[in-house]
Order: sequence, then C-alpha cells, then structure tokens
Amino acid sequence: MKPTRSYAPEMTRQLLMEAALDLFAERGFRETSIQDVVERAGLTKGAFYHHFRTKEDALRILHDAFLDLVTVEQDRALAEFSSPTEQLWHVTSAITQICIEYQKHVRVFYRERHGLSGDVRVAVLAKRRVFTKRFQDIVARGIAAGEFSVGPDADVAALGVLGTCIWAYQWYRPDGRRRPEEIADQLGRMALLSVGVGPDRIRAIARSAGPGDPG
Repeated sequence: MKPTRSYAPEMTRQLLMEAALDLFAERGFRETSIQDVVERAGLTKGAFYHHFRTKEDALRILHDAFLDLVTVEQDRALAEFSSPTEQLWHVTSAITQICIEYQKHVRVFYRERHGLSGDVRVAVLAKRRVFTKRFQDIVARGIAAGEFSVGPDADVAALGVLGTCIWAYQWYRPDGRRRPEEIADQLGRMALLSVGVGPDRIRAIARSAGPGDPG
C-alpha cells in the first residue's frame, strides 16, 4: 500500500529520500528528474513538493544526513573530553564509522556537490566550514598544549587526518576483512600517530574506548 501524505508523512519522506539516493547513485544528479524519483518511490510529484522545494533540496538533505551525525559526535567529544588527544581520537573514529555507514550518501554528495547552487550551496558550504574549522581547532589546541607535534602547518595536518577518515567511503567494502569499528580503531590510531602522540598514550585511549565504541 502506498503511504499518503495525510496518514504517513514520515514514511512518504523516507521513501522519497531512499529513491533519490539510489537514483543519484545510479544515474547521477543531473540525469535524474523529479519524475524519476517519484516513480521509483511509487508516489506523486505532489508528494515530492510537499516535502522538498527542489531536487537540490533533496541533495542537501542527503548531505545533512551524515554531516549532522558528525556534528553530534564533535559535540560529544568536546563535551566529554578535555584533552585534544582524546577529542581527536573520538572524532576521527566517529567520522570513519559514519562515512562507512552512510557510504552511499557521502559518495553521492562528493560526486554531485557541484550541482548545488544558490542558497542551497551556501547553506551546505557554511555547515561544512563549521565542521572543518572545529576539527582544525582540535589540532591547534593539541599543538598549543604540547600534545601534538605536526610540523609547520597545523591546518595541513588537520585536513590530512580528516581526509584519511572521510576517504574510507571510497574503498570500504561490506564483504571486506575488517568490520567498520575495526577500521575506525585503526584509523584513529593512525591519526594520533600522525600528530606525534606516543604509542603508549594511544593504546591507553584505545583501551578506554572499549570494543566497538571507538567514537
């Protein structure tokens, strides 16, 4: 039975988002029309426009689905831990797992982000700047506290670590040898090593996180 706007608005929205995500991944953003989306979802254009203003709006929401989770994990790390070393561990581990869990979302966004324009593009870029700046601030505070040693440019170090974590969306395979939490653990350790944290400190932080909870 098809959901209706009157009785199942959240289900309708979810069906539309899943259809948009699948089609953007299969065909590309520009090659997918709103009609394609509603046909895949088994709905109508009226239902689409009830939930989204434009096709770009749907792409923005797909982006926000994973970036909002990253922001929550940043908030958690900053609130729960005073040490930049612990904050960096938890944030990098969490980003890795989120990019794996939302692999299709991240892939679609990075491939199709140039399709965004106007207010939607401005909003997406503003949110990403805030997220990136907070990550850079963790590294800068680690250097100031004497916990990190990264060379002449803190921002290069921060962006290098961040890129390593995000890039997991490109190469992760569900049938691979390692589970997402194991990959997050390894990349979290690598992140701390790359900014000069000693092995003993890294092992202590990894143990305190507990199995399956690197973030």
